[in-house]
Amino acid sequence: MTIVLSLVLRFAFAALTASSVHGGWYPAFPMPDCVTFEARQVVSYRPEWREERIPCVVPSVSYRKVVTPVATWVWKLKQFDERVRTSYYTPVPREVEREAARCVMVPIMVIDPCTGCCFASCYPHWVRERVRCVEVDYRREERDVDVRVSRWVQEYQMVDQVSYVPEVTQIQTWTVRRYCVWVPCQTTVIVPVYRVQQP
Repeated sequence: MTIVLSLVLRFAFAALTASSVHGGWYPAFPMPDCVTFEARQVVSYRPEWREERIPCVVPSVSYRKVVTPVATWVWKLKQFDERVRTSYYTPVPREVEREAARCVMVPIMVIDPCTGCCFASCYPHWVRERVRCVEVDYRREERDVDVRVSRWVQEYQMVDQVSYVPEVTQIQTWTVRRYCVWVPCQTTVIVPVYRVQQP
């Protein structure tokens, strides 16, 4: 149906073009005298989009909070007083004698080679002697002291376990549905008509 209408419209356009050129209603190519062209009303169809409201069911998901007490072991940091043994060093002084070297100036008579005169001078001399001094020794001792220590301790207690449970609810609502329909309409087409000539 659509192909036939398309061919007819093309043929009518060619005829109208030729008639506008010649100033009359003539086809674009020679036709026999028994064929004429007429404008006729025909029923055609055109697409038309329409809308309608229809009921529908929409699932709605909500989450319910559930708190459940659960027994478990937890680690906690606690402080304790604990007695520990520690060591320390005590200084112990003692007097000792040791040999030390020191330098002393000793007088001596010297003759001047230029004048021949004698004069007194000094020269260094190292001597060793015993000296008394104090040395410190360290003695290790031990004692018990109380210190504060921290330790991780496991404790058994109840904790709240939180979970969310999904719940689906069906909700009645409306929606718009769009659809296409073919609507009949009147249109004018140029069709060839064969007429029988009278003898």
